[in-house]
Amino acid sequence: MIEYPDTESDPRPPIAFWSAIGCAVVAMLLGIVAPHGGSAWRMPQILEQRVAGALISSGYPGLDMEMDGQRAVLRGFVEHEDDIEGARRAALTAAGAGGAWAGGVTDVDVSGVSVGAFDRPYVWSVRRDGARVVLSGAVPSENVRADLLGVARAVFANADPVDEMRIAGGAPSPAFGQVARDAVRALA
Repeated sequence: MIEYPDTESDPRPPIAFWSAIGCAVVAMLLGIVAPHGGSAWRMPQILEQRVAGALISSGYPGLDMEMDGQRAVLRGFVEHEDDIEGARRAALTAAGAGGAWAGGVTDVDVSGVSVGAFDRPYVWSVRRDGARVVLSGAVPSENVRADLLGVARAVFANADPVDEMRIAGGAPSPAFGQVARDAVRALA
């Protein structure tokens, strides 16, 4: 006598089950890496925008800020000692709980933030003066100062950049460095 297996008691899941699991995994991976506003490869830009917005809305627009993955690095001056912790807290809570799965900022480096002098109004300029390019006024950090001098050397190959900049708090935006770099390039 030939016995046929009982398909109702077969412990193996049907092929449709494994196909559904495979489709779910592919959909999840596409959701993480596909080109859309919330994809993983755009996370540094999104975090940078959110941290910059949080600093502005919390009253710390003049801090120079950059993202290193999910870690925010702040530099510049604040008016009071308590403002250092306030800026750190604003950056840390700018985009959710933080962590590899939750997204958000996981750490904030405030070692480059100190209490210092503020310029009001905050003025910076770049001008061409014959064979020289003069950069003058206030910048939020030594990194921005060095970056601007480097950009001036690169885009004005035959000109001598003159540094008349000073470091001071009070910049109108965390994007001050990028706006100033664009101004140097536009003058070239």
